[in-house]
Amino acid sequence: MEIFGGSGAEWIAPWQARLPALHCGMESQEEIDRLADAIYRDKVLRARAEDPAEKFLDGIRLFESALQFTRAGVAAELGTQDEVAISEAVQRRFDRMRKLEEHGLYQPLPSRP
Repeated sequence: MEIFGGSGAEWIAPWQARLPALHCGMESQEEIDRLADAIYRDKVLRARAEDPAEKFLDGIRLFESALQFTRAGVAAELGTQDEVAISEAVQRRFDRMRKLEEHGLYQPLPSRP
C-alpha cells in the first residue's frame, strides 16, 4: 500500500494506511452533523434528568479516574512505581497549575499611611 498517493500531494498517516476504510452509512457532512446534534441533545437531557446527588458523585468519579491516569503517566515518566515519589510529583503538578491559574488574581492591599 502506497502511503503517499500517486502525486504525493495527499499524505496519509502510516497508522491510517493500515486501517480499513470505515464507512458507517453517513453520506454527507449534514447527516454527521445531525447525528452529532442528536447525541449531544441526548447527553444534555440525561444530565438534566439526573439526580443532583448522582451528578455530584459523577464529578468525584471523574476526578478519581483522571487522577489514576495522571498517576500512571507520572509513573511512566519517572520510571518508578514508588507511590511516595508519584504522589509528590503529582502534588507538584497540582501546585504548579494552581499558581498558573491564580496568577494575577490576588493583589496586595495598599499600605496604610
